[in-house]
Amino acid sequence: MRVLSKRQDQTSQPPSENQDSAPHTVIVIGRQYGSGGHDIGKALAEKLGFDFYDNEIIQMTAGSTGYTPQFVKDREENMTNSLLYDLVSQMYIYSDTREAPRDAIFESEGKVIRELAEKGNCVILGRCADYFLRDRKDCLKVYLHAPEDYRIKRIMKNENLSEEDARQKIRKMDRRRSDNYHYYTKRIWGHSGNYDLTLDTGIGAEAVQEIICHMMMQVSKSHAD
Repeated sequence: MRVLSKRQDQTSQPPSENQDSAPHTVIVIGRQYGSGGHDIGKALAEKLGFDFYDNEIIQMTAGSTGYTPQFVKDREENMTNSLLYDLVSQMYIYSDTREAPRDAIFESEGKVIRELAEKGNCVILGRCADYFLRDRKDCLKVYLHAPEDYRIKRIMKNENLSEEDARQKIRKMDRRRSDNYHYYTKRIWGHSGNYDLTLDTGIGAEAVQEIICHMMMQVSKSHAD
């Protein structure tokens, strides 16, 4: 098990909106594909009585951009297999007066995430939420990972895939999330310095939830002081 607890030095980053006035506790969870992050985040929110946001963000983003929910879902956190192709497409297909859909979706999701964080206690899954809320003192940033063999077994069971197909899907999804995160944040996806806590979900969902709850109480106490 690897557990890291740190408050990152943010002095070089511009402050985000309302970082000192927010009275709520927000937990954001980044996760490797197949690590069980969605189930853990949802169960954690239910345990704490927090709101849980995942696909709801897609609906809200669609409403603010004019794109359909399926269009947003197909493009968020999802660079193509060729990152170079994406960059060239955004540079030449869209002009200065016509924003690329992926850029518009990223910006809209950031606005949605900041608004949700202002509403009340919540757990937010993925979508670079740790970056959008990086300066909030009431935000616990968590990254969940697990050994590849553990993740392969989960995906084989949950998605009825062969071992090799599960392995390939895990690597593809992780690569897409990593490329998207780095392209928009200029940071390394999964790097411990971007989070307050990193956990191996192989220790069990209940144990992961207990550790996150303990850290959340520390963050809440620190914010109250």
